[in-house]
Amino acid sequence: MVVPARLFEGAAGGAVLLGTAPQCPEFQSCFDWPDAVIEVSPEATDIAAVIDELDTQSQRMERVRHTIAIRCLLQHDWVYRWQQILSTVGMASHSKLDDRKKRLGSIAVNAMAGSPHGVSTRTAGEVAHLGMLFGPASGSKSANSTYPQRANALGVN
Repeated sequence: MVVPARLFEGAAGGAVLLGTAPQCPEFQSCFDWPDAVIEVSPEATDIAAVIDELDTQSQRMERVRHTIAIRCLLQHDWVYRWQQILSTVGMASHSKLDDRKKRLGSIAVNAMAGSPHGVSTRTAGEVAHLGMLFGPASGSKSANSTYPQRANALGVN
């Protein structure tokens, strides 16, 4: 099954995704965090009421938006697709791809460091550890490469 592009586009735009999540391994590998898609039945007759109810859950909705933004930085930028394509055809990654991953990781570290939400339950030590993996929060290009699997292993969700 193919994961619809609209999910990636909505996530990249910071939207809270509503609907029915695809039930396939591809979706689970790309959107493997809680509330990646908030389930709303296709038979729902009053979507305005659903949205009104979600609006009363401001902390949850902020956590969802924050998580989506961070996970897109760590998993869904084109840099990860290009790296996968190059690897598949047996070509080496380019240093500019590594530089971009470092910058994306640094932005994610900064977002997690100041967050009071779900991705947010990080202690100062955990954020420092992420900084070692993804690069310094200052955005220096001397940091280690960023890998989305590290985010999964560290429970960024």
